[in-house]
Amino acid sequence: MINNTIAPQTYLAHPNHNHLREFFQALFQAPFSHDIAAEAAACFGKYPLPMADFPRVRGAYSRTILYRADNKFEALAARWSKGYTTVIHGHPDFLFDYIVDGDLAVQNFALLDGKLQKTVARRYRTGEHFSVSGREGAFANGIHQVTVLKESLSLHIYSDNALLGRVFDEQDDHVDRP
Repeated sequence: MINNTIAPQTYLAHPNHNHLREFFQALFQAPFSHDIAAEAAACFGKYPLPMADFPRVRGAYSRTILYRADNKFEALAARWSKGYTTVIHGHPDFLFDYIVDGDLAVQNFALLDGKLQKTVARRYRTGEHFSVSGREGAFANGIHQVTVLKESLSLHIYSDNALLGRVFDEQDDHVDRP
């Protein structure tokens, strides 16, 4: 079921918050020169992020901001309800998603001549990740739609506020968020 509701945004007071803040501060100094997946896996191996620590929103997902840097980079955890499907949406110029625990199906799209076209579909499970680098200042990079195959927790790193990402309708040109 597709739900057009934007998930609530919350802030984390997690027991490992200080360790996570130090990790993200170091990572965001030069994020493109790091192997972010290896860094994230090592950090979460040492300082786990249990799914139960994050708010559950039935039939949707929750967004928990873990860190926001002065250079606009942000890291957040998303807890996904099984069966939820996002709207088709884009992101800022850099995004990195790491599946901490779960199973997500991602349908990617390309915007060609003002119309969306399906491209690659892929399934991501615990420990897997994907990233996209795109055009700076554009919030239509990495256009995709996520379907949650089992309750999941994922880590997201963005070069800017992900809520600025453009929302699309498969039949039309982009539709801005309300």
